[in-house]
Amino acid sequence: MEYRSALITGASSGIGAAFAAIMPASTDLLLSARGAEQLGRVGASLATGARRVDTIAADLASPYGCAALIERALERGIDLFVCNAGTAVAGDFSAVPISKQRETLAVNVLATVELLHALLPDMIARARRAQRRAGVIVVSSMGAFGSAPGLACYGASKAFELHLARSLAAELRGEPIDVLAICPTYTRTAFFARAGLPEPRRAMPAKAVACEAMAALGRRPLELYSLHRYPQAIRQVVATNPALAAWRWPRQIVARLRKLEH
Repeated sequence: MEYRSALITGASSGIGAAFAAIMPASTDLLLSARGAEQLGRVGASLATGARRVDTIAADLASPYGCAALIERALERGIDLFVCNAGTAVAGDFSAVPISKQRETLAVNVLATVELLHALLPDMIARARRAQRRAGVIVVSSMGAFGSAPGLACYGASKAFELHLARSLAAELRGEPIDVLAICPTYTRTAFFARAGLPEPRRAMPAKAVACEAMAALGRRPLELYSLHRYPQAIRQVVATNPALAAWRWPRQIVARLRKLEH
């Protein structure tokens, strides 16, 4: 289905920008990210006479940034929320400064909870009145399913997002809103450079992640991106089985980083 107004966080690049790019021209956009300059360029490239595109530079590690974004989203009356903003710093847990660990948890966990807690009631009420359905996509990761040495707080935060989204999908089953957790594997974004990680040799295009998510929204509460030739049921078995390869990818990429450092 087409949505009237979408909020996308982390929209200045990568998966967030891909979601913004694939939205129909009839869907108004509210785009958020930390960097105003790049976000402005993305917004300008998507603005057409058929829809309204607004941007807001907001640091979601800050309560003030969250509050400002919530205010704008409530004003806009969104019916689709793509909760994509995320951050990470790679390194041994005790070696990464606690300020960076706090930032990871603030953006990936606290901001996710605050935004959903503030926006869901309004989205549901508006969907009831309009006799339509609203939608929420929470961008987790395949790293949510296994241990992530060298990315401990990131992996834990993605597991939190995954379980939160799946719990909300079950809790809101009777409401006119669809909640989807997506768990991409390696994706071609700026995430690796920002986290201090080497670029994977093989990675999905961000557009493929966004397109698959939009196709899954309203059909199921979880979308896994590994093993594309197989149905979702088999992907879930692989992802949740510690003997299988899906559990090992966070370890593999951090091991590559450490090899480069030495």
